[in-house]
Amino acid sequence: MRVDLKGLIVPLITPFQDDESLDEETLRRLCTRLIVAGVEGLFPIGSTGEFYALRHAERQRILKVVIDESRGRVPVFAGVSAIDTGMAIEFTREAEDLGADAVVALTPFYIQPNQEEIYWHFRAIVETTSLPVIAYNNPKRTYVNIEPETLARLSLLPNFVGIKDSSGNLSQLAEYLQLANGGCSILQGQDALLFDSLALGVSGGVLATANIAPEVAVGLYSSFLAGDMEASKEAQRKLVVLRNAIQLATFPVVFKEAMSMIGFPVGPARRPATPLDEQKREELRRSIEGIGLLQSSECDDSVSSIPYMAESSGDLS
Repeated sequence: MRVDLKGLIVPLITPFQDDESLDEETLRRLCTRLIVAGVEGLFPIGSTGEFYALRHAERQRILKVVIDESRGRVPVFAGVSAIDTGMAIEFTREAEDLGADAVVALTPFYIQPNQEEIYWHFRAIVETTSLPVIAYNNPKRTYVNIEPETLARLSLLPNFVGIKDSSGNLSQLAEYLQLANGGCSILQGQDALLFDSLALGVSGGVLATANIAPEVAVGLYSSFLAGDMEASKEAQRKLVVLRNAIQLATFPVVFKEAMSMIGFPVGPARRPATPLDEQKREELRRSIEGIGLLQSSECDDSVSSIPYMAESSGDLS
């Protein structure tokens, strides 16, 4: 499948049973729900999918299920993130063998590589596959940033096609757009900053909140393209509410509890993450009600007072 990096790509939640085993049936239902809502790509085995807590065999199984359920309707962007280059290459080869349409790789984390090492990490991945390769920049989690000059070098590689930038730094995003000069696509990874990033010229977004409210996320993008800025801003305000709620618990507990509240349970997050207590669960419920995702007599107009651009707190998707 031809991969066109634009629109809404969803970093998939990984559904689990109560015993933390993989829930394949719900994963299939989630994929179809998102495709029907109009998203333009599925990204399994990312941070939202708890890649850090998955066994090797589970990663393979998740990817097989998502590829099978997508049935060519949208491209599948396989997460291949690893601390070391060798493991990332192994994951990339497996993704290609299983039929993924592209791969997404986080910068090596924990060891804090320098810019030259980051460049050679991605170059090694690119040289080992015919798949399109997308870098994932999330410095507030990895303590490593892909500098604009490094992205410019990467954009010259033959099948390096883009970056998911979750830095929350719009100034750097503008530099990415300038220095890449069309050599690769730039995707916003911060849910709260998509509207502003589209105004700067990004191709689309990779939004974790789209698991919960795919129609809202797709509407933000499509309204922007149609020139309906007010509708796009309103959709952005709603996503800001969901994004801010993440602070109620250890990631990705809030997203999973929100899915249950809207009638699409996806099970628990893997330990050590634990469920919300009753007080925080009620806070989350009120937030969801306030943006119209639940029917409640207590819904109010509080969303309209929330600015469409929120302060970044580091992406997790």
